[in-house]
Amino acid sequence: MKKTIKYNRVSTLQQSGQRFENDQTSYDLTLLDKVSGTIPFHKRPEGAKLVRMIEQGEVERLVIESIDRLGRNVIDISKTLELLNQYRVCLSVRSMGIESMVDGKANPTFTLIVQVMGAVAQMEREAIKERTTMGRAIAVSKGVKMGRSIGANETKEQFLSKHRDIQKFLSKRNADETTSLRDIAKLTGKSVNTIQKVIKALGER
Repeated sequence: MKKTIKYNRVSTLQQSGQRFENDQTSYDLTLLDKVSGTIPFHKRPEGAKLVRMIEQGEVERLVIESIDRLGRNVIDISKTLELLNQYRVCLSVRSMGIESMVDGKANPTFTLIVQVMGAVAQMEREAIKERTTMGRAIAVSKGVKMGRSIGANETKEQFLSKHRDIQKFLSKRNADETTSLRDIAKLTGKSVNTIQKVIKALGER
């Protein structure tokens, strides 16, 4: 028997796909890819698995939350739609409430809407890239330093030379073991985190 499959995608490993769990519908199989939407559908781990199942005639219906779960550019989305149409797999987009097939035939309205939405999404991504590049250029022209701040690449010796006071109290602490890191922080006016970094740097010398 052919299956109804729910396909989900989130962009990072930190995301869990929790919002997809609001869909309480029972499916034969649910697949989740944790990859960027810019990766072609057939090159994603679960996407590739789904493609194989489709080509083997095991899938009747594919359900997704939104069209950008399939891809972030018109070409990739169109290729996936062509594959689904070729094997007569009905694609259901929950956020739009429409399906790619009606009474077993391709839905031309669906194809048009999906292509327009894909094109708009692609244009928006390009616009964001352009605005980011322009913003960086304007910032640089105004003298803003981009990238890591000065001193971010200081050597271990340079770092330790700025905290000789901490090293002095650490030496006393090693001798009598009565002074805590919090005590040293109060005496030097520096944070416990900085003191811990000094200890680490000293241990790596």
